[in-house]
Amino acid sequence: MSHKLLQNMRSERGFSLLELLLVVGVGALLLLAGIGTYRLVTEGNNINNATQLLATLKQQTQRAFRGQATYGNAGDDLVPILVDLRAVPADVVTGPDGSEELVHPFGGSITITVGSSAGAGQSFVVTFEDVNQATCIQMGALYSQDNDSDFIEFTAGGSAVTDTDLVTLQAACTDDADISWEFY
Repeated sequence: MSHKLLQNMRSERGFSLLELLLVVGVGALLLLAGIGTYRLVTEGNNINNATQLLATLKQQTQRAFRGQATYGNAGDDLVPILVDLRAVPADVVTGPDGSEELVHPFGGSITITVGSSAGAGQSFVVTFEDVNQATCIQMGALYSQDNDSDFIEFTAGGSAVTDTDLVTLQAACTDDADISWEFY
């Protein structure tokens, strides 16, 4: 009887070291693939959210100042006014009352100021600070004078981009660039 018990114990051994390493290796590959996919999906979602946020900020700023002669004096900060009017989504507002800041989905600041290129107080500029190159390229292509009559200019890294085709945007956009749109 002990001979048969000894044979059963030998046949019921666990995984060999090689089999265990193979399982761990396959698991690690699947985990890395999942993390890569997660990053792509998250970045895509952030770009979609940033695109929607820009459209909202544009519309809400225009709506808030409808009927006014100007947006104010060139360089004036419009964020406090827009926050007080609840014209910006609450989930992008940070900071205590009176010193609120706006933050875009990539973590950088958003400023909204009175523009100067369209004439005294006749335009406003929305700036997303510190965006990566891929975001700059994709968001830079959103507006052009062909598809939005309110659009004046797109700026990447402090330089006006006159043509918003992808090749021009790739050359103009760098990582951690500030990107701006000026609207009437």
